[in-house]
Amino acid sequence: LKNFDKESFLKKYNIENCLILLQVMRLTAIKKPHIFLELIKKLVQKEKKIKLVLIGGGELEQDLKRLFIKANLLEFVLFLGPIYDENELAKWFAVSNIFVVPTCIGLSAHHSFCYGLPVVTDNSRKNQASEFDILKDRWNCLLYKEGCIDSFCEKILELKNDIELYNELSHNCISTIKDTHSLENKAINFLQSIEQTFN
Repeated sequence: LKNFDKESFLKKYNIENCLILLQVMRLTAIKKPHIFLELIKKLVQKEKKIKLVLIGGGELEQDLKRLFIKANLLEFVLFLGPIYDENELAKWFAVSNIFVVPTCIGLSAHHSFCYGLPVVTDNSRKNQASEFDILKDRWNCLLYKEGCIDSFCEKILELKNDIELYNELSHNCISTIKDTHSLENKAINFLQSIEQTFN
């Protein structure tokens, strides 16, 4: 990001010195976004300076917002709606600490890894999408126990408090995309699959 004033950006959204949790995807039932409500309830008991940034619309956006208002927790969440400008998204990836997805992470795994942003998501083989295969627990992400809010909370706080682990995961996120799951490698694998089909 050229000429990006990080301090001004953080000040604009009043999120200086916050632990910033980011999700960029539609708020739909398959993603189980309502888990965020219970997560924030748990997290704010241990970490007051926290902000969950939700980028993306979806049929559950307004319902989720109402639930946060009802629980008096809206101050800990930013609902930004859909953002399609990669330059604008890059700013959020640059200032965020952890990419959080309750389940079914999809292509967002690749997106966050491109920015070296470690992921916390669940270990569900039933609910996760095929992109889950690029995730390796404690190598480029932390996986929480499916359905366990305490586990979700613990993994986030572990990344916050263990800078050595955080840096290692961040480095490996970029390595995953650059060395293993690059566009070039995907094209090669695709061509090999076609060749095997017709041979």
